[in-house]
Amino acid sequence: MLQALRRHPLPMRTRFGHSLVLTYALPPAVLEPLLPPGLALDTYTAADGSTHGFVAVGIVSTQGLRPAPLPSAFGIDVVLTGYRIFARFPTPGGRTMRGLYILRSDTHRVALAAAGNLLTRYHYRLARVRLTLDGDRLTATVDSRDGGADLTVTADLGSRPAPLPPGSPFARGSEPLPPGPPFARGSESLTAGPPVAQEFAAKGSDPQPLDSPVARRSEPLPSGSAFTPGSELLALGSPVARRGASLPAGSAVGSRSARMSPGSSAVGSEPGSSAVGSEPDSSFTESDRPGSALPDRLLGTVPQRHKLISSGVTTHSRSVESDAGAARRFAGPLPYTFDYEAATGSIVVVKAHRSDWTPEPVAVHVSRCTFLERGPFAGTRPVLAQAFHVAGLDYSWHRGVRRALDGSVR
Repeated sequence: MLQALRRHPLPMRTRFGHSLVLTYALPPAVLEPLLPPGLALDTYTAADGSTHGFVAVGIVSTQGLRPAPLPSAFGIDVVLTGYRIFARFPTPGGRTMRGLYILRSDTHRVALAAAGNLLTRYHYRLARVRLTLDGDRLTATVDSRDGGADLTVTADLGSRPAPLPPGSPFARGSEPLPPGPPFARGSESLTAGPPVAQEFAAKGSDPQPLDSPVARRSEPLPSGSAFTPGSELLALGSPVARRGASLPAGSAVGSRSARMSPGSSAVGSEPGSSAVGSEPDSSFTESDRPGSALPDRLLGTVPQRHKLISSGVTTHSRSVESDAGAARRFAGPLPYTFDYEAATGSIVVVKAHRSDWTPEPVAVHVSRCTFLERGPFAGTRPVLAQAFHVAGLDYSWHRGVRRALDGSVR
């Protein structure tokens, strides 16, 4: 009975506010042992003859997530992150399903984590999540309770369509990978834009001031930076976001409870300044680490603008021959999600339906991604192959269907 309950028994629907997916290339030998029986790694052979498998790191904001028969008023607004392997599942009729096998999911909503782990095997965990939009900069910051899925990424939506990142296997003649670890804290820059650093300071260090929400204290802001004094970082869903109004001192947009002592400040603020988002990292313990970082109602869609937001964006925009078709094929989410039911030796297949699916490549800066630094990924060098963003579309999932390992329906 419990096995049947965890086969995604309810069709679901939602609307995506934002979907940002980072696709990382890794050697097949790293990823193949992580797949269950019946699934094959979806690979790509680059122009130099090297073969790559891929992991998708997805950040998705959903509006009105609910069982499909219910009206949107019964849904919840939530941000979730997921780590998935691109996989293939052949069927007896010769058809091959392309989809994603889920390794881990994180969310700030207790209800979603509980229901998700009851009805699926998507491995939900609680985390503190913050998603903010400042002009054309979309920033996601995730602090996981166990530290195993901490993430900080900033996407430059004004860079669309952005060139492929340096070293991408989909590019021919692209720039070589920079030396050093793939997630060097604060040392990377947007692949097609000016340098930025993570929005949150490293644990134990001082929070960044509001007049420089993403710039390191030791370095000046670049000329023409959008993050000059007065450009406060507003949480999505804030009633004053995109209207230019300032917030009262000590307020905490997006928090269910501010929990601020007199004179204290939230992340990205100094005493007396406007507090936006959640508390500083140093203010929460393991008991309250997941939770109130996002509003219950959020997330306006990003206007589909195609403009460059600074002269620095154009510096990497030279023409590079690329396999654009292959890059597009590895722009998750994919039509199918796969799960493995070990007790019955089955693959549970969940089909998705999406409207107006036109993801666009964006330049990103990733300063933290601890999931790809630990466990089976320790000692590897994940290569950012591409980053895609899409906003404002309806998305739904069918009930899960159990199939034998040969692809036949059970």
